[in-house]
Amino acid sequence: MKEYQVKKYPDIGYMVFSISESNPTDYILSIEQELLKKQYSGHVFFDLLLTNGNNFNRYLKAYFDGGKFQQNSYTILSEPEVKLKEKSVNFYQKNIKFLEHSILSKPIKFMIKKGRII
Repeated sequence: MKEYQVKKYPDIGYMVFSISESNPTDYILSIEQELLKKQYSGHVFFDLLLTNGNNFNRYLKAYFDGGKFQQNSYTILSEPEVKLKEKSVNFYQKNIKFLEHSILSKPIKFMIKKGRII
């Protein structure tokens, strides 16, 4: 089983979601292969909610050049745009099973289940 999911959004490109406590960046070569098959180049957003919790380092942005991620392009988004948070809450609300055994507190899980942006 993959430890992450990659989703495409028309307005921002691709977003990688953690679906377990494993950090998706540990699988960067696999993610690069997926994006290469999709013939994508551009920014990729990472939501590391299930890895890092709802902390300042939850969201990352990196540039994928069509073959690999540029190592110097990784940026922590300590104040992400609302549209990223909306996509995240929608993803996790539709995939509640990923939250069940996560590090998240009960109040955070409840807020996601109710569709509240965190």
